[in-house]
Amino acid sequence: MRKLHSGKRKKALWMTNKAVRAVELKHKVFSKYKDTTHPAYVKASAAARTETRRAKRNFEAKLSENIKTDTKSFYAYVRSRCKSKVKVGLLTCESGTTVTENKHIVELLNDYFSSVFTKEVTSIILEAQKVFMGDDSQVLKDITVDINDAKKKLQTLRADKAAGPDNIPPKLLRELSEESCYPLS
Repeated sequence: MRKLHSGKRKKALWMTNKAVRAVELKHKVFSKYKDTTHPAYVKASAAARTETRRAKRNFEAKLSENIKTDTKSFYAYVRSRCKSKVKVGLLTCESGTTVTENKHIVELLNDYFSSVFTKEVTSIILEAQKVFMGDDSQVLKDITVDINDAKKKLQTLRADKAAGPDNIPPKLLRELSEESCYPLS
């Protein structure tokens, strides 16, 4: 089966609707006059350039403002703007020959990392000593947690992080901080 494309390209992340309309108008004017020196095209081209630059500047400013709460989006955008891609370079094996094929590079890295890390012997694990040897009067009995403290901690959770062992995503805990601070406290 073949996919048919509608002819519309996917717009860039930073393109606003206003900028898209300005670029479309520029294309319409060019298709009408077929001349890049025509005054109508020059005007439409300048307007499209101005609007796309404004949209990109606003998008990047918004990303930099939200870097504390949304680092994932910021670094994804920075990575997309980089010219060079991070990849493993050429490696040399013990014989001194250069390895270029992906399969051999993977095997070489696997051999190296498996030689560096050691397996732990589980039959000789020592038991930890008891640190507290006192009487029951020194045992911590009551812990009080203030509702406002619980709420503050829930609101500072980072929404872009993975769920913990309880499988509750931090975004959900953050969104429901008002409702869940009382039962948690």
